[in-house]
Amino acid sequence: MKNFEKTKEQLLIENKELKVKVAELEQSETERKQAELSLKNTEEKYNVLTDNMNVGLVLHGADTKILFSNPAASRILGLTIEQMKGKEAIDPAWSFVKEDGSPMPLEEYPVNITIKTKKQFQDYILGINIPGNDDLTWVLVNANPILDENGTITYISITFSNITDRKIAEEELSKHREHLEELIEERTKELQKTNKDLDSALKVFVGRELTISKLEKRIRALEGKE
Repeated sequence: MKNFEKTKEQLLIENKELKVKVAELEQSETERKQAELSLKNTEEKYNVLTDNMNVGLVLHGADTKILFSNPAASRILGLTIEQMKGKEAIDPAWSFVKEDGSPMPLEEYPVNITIKTKKQFQDYILGINIPGNDDLTWVLVNANPILDENGTITYISITFSNITDRKIAEEELSKHREHLEELIEERTKELQKTNKDLDSALKVFVGRELTISKLEKRIRALEGKE
């Protein structure tokens, strides 16, 4: 009987311990589900935020592969997400160009500069030659490396905004400024010529007045008035 009672007591203890473990598991499962829900909500908010941005966002891995890009990046670059991730071919005519319009070498691409320097940089202007577009698309680029505790790059965040309208306006302003400078130079030359002609005319006038004055003196001298 004692053995039976002891076994029963042990079973009660084990049952109690089991209930505690089950409660802990249920609590852990609840916390996991809450964490998953929180993560899902955060991801949804992040996606809503990035999807509605007018600024292009591209996240590269340390090997430069694209891990994420938002819709604005596709619109500005003229590429689909699949093309950016290398899953679809890109037209060979698509390319980056430098601000002076010359082809941009691969080592000067923003992501490659960031990998080389491990530093962020801002306000980097480059053009995009998109097949089918008559004009270049100009963008203002900012790049930020994301480092681990050892200083090793884990990700590279690239953001860029379309400044084509601003670039066109600046070029138009530059053309107007050049035209204005040409007009000013032309007007200056005209004024210089006019001043030269006036100076010559003045010299002739002064010379004539001096001659007349001399003649008047001679006449008065001959008349005995002087």
